[in-house]
Amino acid sequence: MYTIILLIASIVSTIVWYKHRDSKYSLQTLALILWASTIMSMVDKAYASIVEGEEFIEATPENMALGITLVASAIALWLIYLVYTRIR
Repeated sequence: MYTIILLIASIVSTIVWYKHRDSKYSLQTLALILWASTIMSMVDKAYASIVEGEEFIEATPENMALGITLVASAIALWLIYLVYTRIR
């Protein structure tokens, strides 16, 4: 489930970036962080389902909390990047 949450956040951030390309908020960085997280989690889930026989999508409360935590940490990294570039 966290992979789907990351995928939705990646798609939304990409759409917002396309609509506001000349923004001063470096939305391309947010989209890049989220897409990298999405690809990483999809590779991890694919490996686990092929090698270890796990389900690709598990809809449990723990996975939903993990997805929200991953999106929040991606936004936190993006905000740290924005503060760092403003200070410099």
